[in-house]
Parts: sequence; C-alpha cells; structure tokens
Amino acid sequence: MSKFVLVKYKKKQNQNIHAIIEEALLNVSPNGIDSKIQLNDIKTPQNVVYGLLNYPEKIKNENEILFGNVLVDSCDDCFKLPDGSYFKLKYDDDKIIFYCDRFESKTLWYYIDNDKIIISNSQRIIVSLKQSFNINIKSISWFLSSGTIGNLNSWDNEVKKVTNSKRFIFDINNWSLNTEIVTYVKKDLTFNNLKEFDNHYFNLTKSNFENFIKDKEDKNLILPISGGNDSRLLFYISTFIKNLNKLKLINWGIRKSNEVFDDKAAAIKISNYYNRELSNEYLPSIIQDIDDFFNNYVRNSECRIDHFNAYSDNFKIFQQLFDQNYNYIIRGDIPFTEGLDLTEVKNKEDLLTIKTNFVYMGFGKLFIDKDKVGERIKNKNIILIKNDGRNK
Repeated sequence: MSKFVLVKYKKKQNQNIHAIIEEALLNVSPNGIDSKIQLNDIKTPQNVVYGLLNYPEKIKNENEILFGNVLVDSCDDCFKLPDGSYFKLKYDDDKIIFYCDRFESKTLWYYIDNDKIIISNSQRIIVSLKQSFNINIKSISWFLSSGTIGNLNSWDNEVKKVTNSKRFIFDINNWSLNTEIVTYVKKDLTFNNLKEFDNHYFNLTKSNFENFIKDKEDKNLILPISGGNDSRLLFYISTFIKNLNKLKLINWGIRKSNEVFDDKAAAIKISNYYNRELSNEYLPSIIQDIDDFFNNYVRNSECRIDHFNAYSDNFKIFQQLFDQNYNYIIRGDIPFTEGLDLTEVKNKEDLLTIKTNFVYMGFGKLFIDKDKVGERIKNKNIILIKNDGRNK
C-alpha cells in the first residue's frame, strides 16, 4: 500500500526535514523493492512538508491532497462530506482540515505536540517522526483475543485515529484541534422494485469503474479473483467495459487436490470460461524462516490484523507485481456489494448483522440463492443481481 505523511512544524526547523521524512518513509518500505519517494514543500502554510511512498501519481492541487477516489462530490463549505473511498487534506495559512470516507477505508492517523502535527496513513511513520513509542496495552489484549487492534485503538497511545462523520480542523494560530460533526452526500433515489435497484447499481458501479480507469493503461491494472462475491462481481462488471477486455486476473492460495473446490478452483474455472489471462500463484504451506516472515509482516502491514496465512510467501507475489509495473490492484470490499444507502441508517451499521453472502456467480451468470436469502430480503438493503440479459 502507498504511504503518505504530512508534517507541519510550529517554527522553522534547522535540521534537514526532507532527510528525516525520507528516512521515516524508507523505514516502512517493503524489503526487496526499489521504492519511489516524493517529497514536497507546501508554500502555504509555511513549514509544511509532505511525503509519498510508492504512490503512482503526482498530487495535482497545491492546496489539497486526495488519497483514493471520490464517487459523489460535495460542496466545500457545507456539512456533508463526499462519498467514496478516500482521505483528504486541505490547508491554508490558518488551518489544516482532514477527514475520511464513511467506512474509514483509507485509515488516517494523527499526532500533535507543542512543536508539530503529523498526519499519516502509517502509525509507524508517525512513531518514527515523533521519536518515541508509548505502547497501548489495550491494543495488545485486543490483538491476542480478536486478531485486530480494536475499534479506535492504535499501537501507540499518543497516535489517534481519524474517525468517520467528522471534519478535523487544526487551527494553526492557536495550535489546537477541533472537530465538526458532519454527514455524507448520498444520492436521493427511490426504487419501485429490486430490478430497478439492480439496474441502477450495475450502471452506477460500471460508470465509476470507467471513470477510475479512463487515464490508466490496462497493463497497469490487475484484478484478484476468488470465490468472494466482491471480486467476482467486479470482474463481471468489467466484462462490459471495452477498455478492460484484456484485464489480467490473479489468484493466490495453497495447492490442494483437484477434488477440492475452493477460491483457487473457482478462479481457474472463471478465467478459463472467459478466456482471460490468470496469474495462478501458489503460497508455500510451510514458512521456512519465521523470524524473517514476521519482521516483514510487521513492516508491511503494521499488524492491523493477524491475516498471516495470505502472505506466507513473505510478500513475494506483491514484490513481483510491483516489479511488473502493476500500479493498481482492483479490489472490492463488503460495503461495495451492499450498494447504495436506501435509508438513513448507514451501511456500516448494517454490516454488523450480515453474516451470509447473497450474491453468487456461476460460470458467466449471476443468480440468487433464494433459500439462503429467505425472509431477510424483506427487511435488509441487500443487492441481488438477477440473470436479466446482461449476462454472457
């Protein structure tokens, strides 16, 4: 994942700030990769430097930084934030404003003391720049019991998380941070039936897909394909976009017998059916050097989640993708397949109760497993895609 950091100092620094930030970025750079670093001074406010690690684009606006993609924009001064998957910073002589999307999909952290404010999507970068580490015991107990660091926790007590539904406003003159409660822009739509919802969701997702790739070459894009509904739905929609008719697929997993039908077997059958190139990667079943593996895992993932088994190759697959200039890995997540907000209740609250996947993809066709949907269709905002003629 690309890394970002912005540092605002209260006073002009005599030390070489560029060298310090570059070292902090290199500390989280994956081993074996010739990392690319961008360092930039901001004209207003003064004494601000931001750095980017392995970010495939250049920041286009001198007064703001957008990391990710906005799907439905909003006005700058209203109390509604854009919809999308992003975090954003805006700054001038008096203030630095930062916020994230409703799902916090691009997690952002910050730290403030009497000399500086640091904002980054990496806890380790912040710890490196503040030059101290105050371990958060709650994160340890959460990680050992659940495999995550827990809601709102960080590994360092002094590092705070940027939460959704808030606009964070740092007052440079008073050297203080305030927050405003905000909501998110959403389309005001009504649907008479599921078919109308299906069609609109399909067209909206396809349009966003096209907007994302319009200035990118397909040779720099790759889509992981598995048994998950999110990846197969993204691939299904991509088949209707002519610029993606050569989109390469990738899957990785443990080698199993031919009788086992798992994510890897599903990926192979789908790629064969559509005659698409598939990078079919196999992970080792045994980690040879456990110390080296965990050192790299901590370095690359910051241990936000204990999903070790997907990286038992010590991140060699991702190093290979980087070396082959795949700058964009197209992924979906659970909120993606829930679709639009149909009520005032946020999708994020819905996710806590949904345990079963409701979207299934056959070999080229999507259909509904009505037995699994049952009576919940009456009460839940679930996207169901039928075989309505769009399928190949």
